[in-house]
Amino acid sequence: MQYQHLIEPKKVLKVMLPFYFANDEKMLSVVIDALSLTDIDVYLYDTQDPTEIIRSFDVEVQRLNRIHILTFEDENKLFQQCAHDLATGKASLLMKGNIVSSTLLTFVLGNKNFVDYHGFLNHVACFHIPNYHKTLMLSDSAFNISPTIEEKKQIINNLSKFAMSLGYEKFKIALLSSVEKPIKKIQSSLDAVKLKQIFSRKQSEFLFVDGPFVFENAISMQNVIKKNIKSSVA
Repeated sequence: MQYQHLIEPKKVLKVMLPFYFANDEKMLSVVIDALSLTDIDVYLYDTQDPTEIIRSFDVEVQRLNRIHILTFEDENKLFQQCAHDLATGKASLLMKGNIVSSTLLTFVLGNKNFVDYHGFLNHVACFHIPNYHKTLMLSDSAFNISPTIEEKKQIINNLSKFAMSLGYEKFKIALLSSVEKPIKKIQSSLDAVKLKQIFSRKQSEFLFVDGPFVFENAISMQNVIKKNIKSSVA
């Protein structure tokens, strides 16, 4: 199964999972699967009642009791409750359903307390690739366009915390550029060298940062051997 290693310690997964606008069969099937694989409770926030769709899955009563439906008059009231639940710790994350990303992002960025608490925000995508030996993460391809050195440091720290929360014992970050060596005219390559130096001084047994790399250096051992690259991250 994809991401199987992330759900193996399922007894640890007893959190409240808020799911916003999960109001079709495809998304609710994900909810049903999550209930069977973990011990979480799912809270469905919506402006319409998904009860009838849930009934069509013929879920056993024990799991059905772990689905909690919260219906609101409009999106504004839904997001007000969402902000309250995040602020009080009742909810610790946002699970996106049938809502456009810009609407959700507007809410997140407009919630000052949420932004102040979490600090710098960035995007990370997780990939399960058939026949590849491990999960890959990619950041920051959809949120921060041209981050500074300081912002890249915060992105790395965010990714590190995220990886720890998933149970990783070691986490390697390859700093990508269009070249494999620092070149004055290519800022991403210069940033990579500086970031490598910054994080190497911390001597972490968990986090390993290196670069600059082109994408193939980060994912292909054959490419690394061919180019004689000496790095535990490549």
